[in-house]
Amino acid sequence: MQPDYWGINVTTWADQWNDGRIAREQRAIVERQLSAWQAVPHFTAFAAAVRSTECQGSVLEVGCGPGHGRDILRLAKVEVKSYAGIDVSEPAIDICKRMHPEDAWTAGRIDDRVVPARSEDIVIDGSCLLHVEDWKGHLERLCGISRRWVILHRVPVAVDTHRWTTSGYGRTFDAWKFSEGDIATEMRRHDFQLTATASADGESVTMVYARPRHFVSYADAAYASRLGALYRSLRRHAQPCVLHVLDWSDGGMPMRRHLGGDLTPPDVVFYPHSEFMAEHPELRPENLPGPERSRVEHMWTCGPRFIADVMEGEGEPVCYLDADVFAFASLEPMFAEIGGAPAGFVGHNFARKADGLPGPTAESHAPFFGSLNVGACYFADPAIAARWAEMCRLWCNDRVELDPTGRIRYADQRYLEFLVDEFPGIHVVKEPAAHVGPWSLHTRSLHKRGEVIYFGDKPLALFHFSALRLGPHGVDQLSRPEYEITDEQARLLYQDYIKEIRQ
Repeated sequence: MQPDYWGINVTTWADQWNDGRIAREQRAIVERQLSAWQAVPHFTAFAAAVRSTECQGSVLEVGCGPGHGRDILRLAKVEVKSYAGIDVSEPAIDICKRMHPEDAWTAGRIDDRVVPARSEDIVIDGSCLLHVEDWKGHLERLCGISRRWVILHRVPVAVDTHRWTTSGYGRTFDAWKFSEGDIATEMRRHDFQLTATASADGESVTMVYARPRHFVSYADAAYASRLGALYRSLRRHAQPCVLHVLDWSDGGMPMRRHLGGDLTPPDVVFYPHSEFMAEHPELRPENLPGPERSRVEHMWTCGPRFIADVMEGEGEPVCYLDADVFAFASLEPMFAEIGGAPAGFVGHNFARKADGLPGPTAESHAPFFGSLNVGACYFADPAIAARWAEMCRLWCNDRVELDPTGRIRYADQRYLEFLVDEFPGIHVVKEPAAHVGPWSLHTRSLHKRGEVIYFGDKPLALFHFSALRLGPHGVDQLSRPEYEITDEQARLLYQDYIKEIRQ
């Protein structure tokens, strides 16, 4: 008798669950419980775990049974982009297909032939973990197919990890009880950190784990306080995360001071500009083609190469953010929209001239500065970042001109449109609230609900404080005059931000 994928005997595990009577009985129990789902602790724990991710992306439930996880999220009004389930029980999957034909259901196991690596935003273990023999290998596979979140639902916990048995549906099943410390140790091996734990029922808990996101930025001493504000906003709205900083002050005190006294690796990693230049002599000012570049132009030139370096060193996707960008809410909706794309860019989202709104228009500004903004750029494919880096090495100037092929180029920014044309599958974020700048402030209403700032009907995720100039005695220039920022917009967005960077 051959062992199955999990390393245990087919007849002692998969075949036990592959029983139509069990699947029907499970569904009957669920139907009774769903009528009062808020009184069922493991149902509310399931919904709370998914809601805590703030991610409305793709969900895969491993061990989905007769599909009640999908019912729970709908009853709890937790929105997701897509839902899929996989289970060893063919009768259970048949029930899922009948109850929820719009979703994707598979009878089988999560090997690479069924579920590709890094294919899902949220991976939920629906109580498989306690039954599989090779529980460590099972965790490894769950982590391998997740881009960001792993939820371990209804995990029986004890002081130490040991074998026991469970009974139900007229049968007895071999099972595990786990030390939460042992689970955490295994998840750390795969670079996942615990973000939330909730009681499910009895001795069981539901645990939420996340893979850290890697952010990249750069600044000199003049922008150190803005970088510090960005860092603190990411700690509030994007945990767990790591910020990689190309430090043009070469590790000077202003940069470290403005990022906060509690600053310790791995929250942030500094890369001194001098060391970066030593590794990339081709980017030294004297070695760059064309006219001499200004300091700012040189920083723009080096940024994409730094992104590519971090990707190579970490082996992870990265999100570049300008130092004068600030997070006001979770970035997970933006990443969920990007999904498995090789890269994701944000638009300027200019108003049209016909809209008659204050500020710039697509007709007045897009022909020069482009339809895409460089303030927030996500890269999952290192080749795209490397290509951008080479484009900027050859030319990156603070002016608009034609390249040798007749395309308009401007600084590092308009190359993003070149990349979209060159690499199929790059996603341009459609949700305007994901990244807003003063150039698009008038295209949606800006208002507060409680403590959350909304842009239109969605929480404002990132705002780009472009062209903000701080003057003496509190006399500040919020941005370019043509953006026509109102007093109310200044109160909602700029007042607290300026106070933070001044401190």
